[in-house]
Amino acid sequence: MSAVEEKKKMARVAVELVSEGDVVMVDDSTTSLEVVPLLIGRSPLTIITNFMPAMQQVTNNPDVHLIALGGEYVPRYQSFLGLMCERSIADLYADVLFASSSAVRGLDVYHQDQQIVTAKRAMMAAAQTRVLMVDHSKIDHGALHRLGGIDEFTHVIVDDEVDAIVVKSFEDAGVIVLVAS
Repeated sequence: MSAVEEKKKMARVAVELVSEGDVVMVDDSTTSLEVVPLLIGRSPLTIITNFMPAMQQVTNNPDVHLIALGGEYVPRYQSFLGLMCERSIADLYADVLFASSSAVRGLDVYHQDQQIVTAKRAMMAAAQTRVLMVDHSKIDHGALHRLGGIDEFTHVIVDDEVDAIVVKSFEDAGVIVLVAS
């Protein structure tokens, strides 16, 4: 896992978007995983995820209602993916989604695996507040599959090494940008 300190800083900013009682969806990224232990302090709440490490972090907490998304388990990502996962997501609502992706180029968000992209798109459709967390190492890079536009997220959380011009371009696209320092 890279950029560990940046991910922890972004997680501390992200958790402030959650209120007690919220339904929070967490994608299968190591960035979003950093938010999970902080969410426990905001319980009671519901966490929806397809990411096995996130499930394992909350299974013993009686104040967290866990909804584990099923599907085909993909060891490479430690997550459940595919049609069953996407159908489950389509039947749910979340107050907040915490997501990350491999790359942001311009105002487009990318990931290298189409299975991950389809699951993240389903999560985005199910959530009212959609938070993308990306550190500086993911900016100005591309990956094979386009997840969507930056403006499909309500919030973007970046670390303080992201160039101010990039932050301004996200804000100009209508997104609330929070800089973790």
